[in-house]
Amino acid sequence: EALHQIGERLFTGNPAVCASFYAIELDDERSVELHERYDPLGWNILGPASAYGCNLGTGYSLAYVNPPFDHSMHQGYYGTADREEQQFLRMATHALAPDGILLYVVPGHIISGPSSRDSVRELLHAYYDRLAMLPFPPAVRQYDEVFIFGVRRKTALVGPDAPKLS
Repeated sequence: EALHQIGERLFTGNPAVCASFYAIELDDERSVELHERYDPLGWNILGPASAYGCNLGTGYSLAYVNPPFDHSMHQGYYGTADREEQQFLRMATHALAPDGILLYVVPGHIISGPSSRDSVRELLHAYYDRLAMLPFPPAVRQYDEVFIFGVRRKTALVGPDAPKLS
């Protein structure tokens, strides 16, 4: 539903913008539904697909990222042992242009939990300005989800302990 609301408010009716609108859907059934609903509008639905198998390039002005919530740590696309949410954040950050807007959905404990080098919280602070967090309404907050809003920095914060994208 979020994809539909974003698309309707920002893109529908403008073919030039629709041509640069991409959505990656991991689930087979949802992918079929998205194709049926949005292919006629000119949206680019990639799915069923692996987010790691899609190279969308860089320079995007908006990324709505709702990764699978995964409690395990495993070797990621960027060669780091991260939670799934961290890996998706790294990919979105790489794809966003400076001043691009991040809309990121994660369980709240990912942000408020213990910090370690390259944690989600540290990546957000290193690569994004104007960060804000908004909890989902209680009626639909099944996994303690929060929305994180941020604007991609032109230059990441640096230092010996600053997290790296890759």
